[in-house]
Amino acid sequence: MFNVMFSKQLPAWQTSLVLVGLTWGLSGITAPAKAIPSNSVHPLSSQLAQAQPVPPQQLQANAEAFVDALFAQKYDQAWQYLAPQTQAENPPAILQRKGEIFVKRTGDFRQRVSSRVDGAIVVIKVEFSKLTDDLIVIMEPDGKVLGVDFPAAPNDASAQPASK
Repeated sequence: MFNVMFSKQLPAWQTSLVLVGLTWGLSGITAPAKAIPSNSVHPLSSQLAQAQPVPPQQLQANAEAFVDALFAQKYDQAWQYLAPQTQAENPPAILQRKGEIFVKRTGDFRQRVSSRVDGAIVVIKVEFSKLTDDLIVIMEPDGKVLGVDFPAAPNDASAQPASK
């Protein structure tokens, strides 16, 4: 599993997404994820309670717009789609560095192939010059991007060769 970025502070409602030993970040400076006990109150829970949920179509549109901006090297624009805690941890300069490292691994971005919404997760199939695979975009209820995961490395079985 290849983690592009996640906020280190997941809201309590998303603790089920945290796996033991999952690491954050792409830069090589990683820290173990910490799950929030289900009976504790997360400091961001009051913000989440005030946030107005958006429909699944808006989650999908925001995730797609984030991916498009990121791979078009419009880092300031991509940053605007991030949740506040993810913005704090990933200013545009960090997004740029992570994007450059990511593209070295996957090859140049070619196109979005498809996307689908599954609850708070938007799965976007993306074609790069070296492979085609899914980006997993974790969304906040208000339509902001909490994190992105790219499950495959170029030699993983789940990755498909890029179309010629």
